[in-house]
Amino acid sequence: MIIYLISILVSVIIYPFGFIFGIIDYFKKSGNKRYFVHIASSQSQHMNVVMAPLFNKIMIKENGYQFGSMDEQISSVLSKNKLTGTLKWFGKLICKILGDEHLKKAIE
Repeated sequence: MIIYLISILVSVIIYPFGFIFGIIDYFKKSGNKRYFVHIASSQSQHMNVVMAPLFNKIMIKENGYQFGSMDEQISSVLSKNKLTGTLKWFGKLICKILGDEHLKKAIE
């Protein structure tokens, strides 16, 4: 827990500089054109871990494929549960918002 709190503190200080540099680099011809896609992907993986206890409770049935893997995005977990019919109403709502095409691409 202490290591996590230290990482949050360091992140608050360092992230803004890295993000600003990333935006500047993005607009250069040599910059990473998928910068924001990569940020969104890693954020989804992070939230899959942090929000797992809540998401497991409100989005999927007890026998469903669980949230919580650090190497998987939220959309992937939702998609797997949609295929197996183990989504609760809130999970179904999120899937509807994300769309079938996104969910098909998200399965890992």
